[in-house]
Amino acid sequence: MNDPTDLEISVPPLPQGRPSDSSPSSDTMSTFALGQIQVRRSGYGAMQLAGPFAFGPPPDRATAIAVLRAAVAAGVDHIDTAQYYGPGTVNELIRDALYPYPGGLAIVSKVAVRRDDRGAVLPFDDPDQLREGIEDKSSHAAGRPARRGQSTHAR
Repeated sequence: MNDPTDLEISVPPLPQGRPSDSSPSSDTMSTFALGQIQVRRSGYGAMQLAGPFAFGPPPDRATAIAVLRAAVAAGVDHIDTAQYYGPGTVNELIRDALYPYPGGLAIVSKVAVRRDDRGAVLPFDDPDQLREGIEDKSSHAAGRPARRGQSTHAR
């Protein structure tokens, strides 16, 4: 395999329906409510896909994309991310790897902080800033690039 984005993974089909039984003897992983949907308790935390200290691009973009595709192929049904991972880098990787998003996949994001040009994590929690962060997440979910200005705002 020369191109890691062409990664093929074979996994057994998941059982239809999810039991409410969360005991270790349950046939599938237990679930919990995330808003109005049910997701498995184990998701994928995408922070490590960015460069060192969750800042900058990944060392190998193709491998990062392959990891995301492999996670979903293995049954991950929710991915945790944030605009300040990279900043923006991880959200772009998720969009490039998975858009159009498969049914049943939840992309969960955080707002209220941002990164400056050196990578420092700073508050971004005034009402207008929170609104901007949420709008950026909505743009990402729709497959549109998020605004980049958030990572350079002075507070």
